[in-house]
Amino acid sequence: MPTNIKLEYATEFKRNIRILRKKYRRIKGDLSNLLAGLAKGETLGVQITGTGATLYKVRVKNSDSNKGKRGGYRVV
Repeated sequence: MPTNIKLEYATEFKRNIRILRKKYRRIKGDLSNLLAGLAKGETLGVQITGTGATLYKVRVKNSDSNKGKRGGYRVV
């Protein structure tokens, strides 16, 4: 059973979201599923190898853009 984890956001992440929200109004909702999954302790995305740390890259759908998979957000 996954445990609840407290998420902490980097200052740069919060700043980038604030800037992107001006162009992409629905970014907060798009990221909510990802953040909820991370808070539950789920491992999402593809692991990035060769970094010396455990990092994952996740693609998130961009509801403001209808460009398919390539038009989404990439979150590391």
